[in-house]
Amino acid sequence: MVARAYSSAIRPIALGRDLLRFVDELDQHAAIPPCFVIHLHADDHDAFADVERHLVRELAEAVTQHAEQQGYQHAGPISVVLSTTENILKGTFSISSANPDAQPLAVE
Repeated sequence: MVARAYSSAIRPIALGRDLLRFVDELDQHAAIPPCFVIHLHADDHDAFADVERHLVRELAEAVTQHAEQQGYQHAGPISVVLSTTENILKGTFSISSANPDAQPLAVE
């Protein structure tokens, strides 16, 4: 994960850990969705602006490696997107996937 001082209370390692937990909670009888969205408050999203491209690449690689280690199926490349969400509190985030059946995982 990318390591540096952030003005956000959210750390990249927390994003990665909770993203992997989200993947583990999905129905493992179906293929893992190709896209995951991390919903952030605008201030928290801004804190990652200068490393966002590298951060989402590392998170996608972590999900891909985790899926392969756990034997989870995935049809193609996995991507991760950071998204600003108005109805989320600063210092918290939620994770969702392109799978319409997956429930967002809220993290405080």
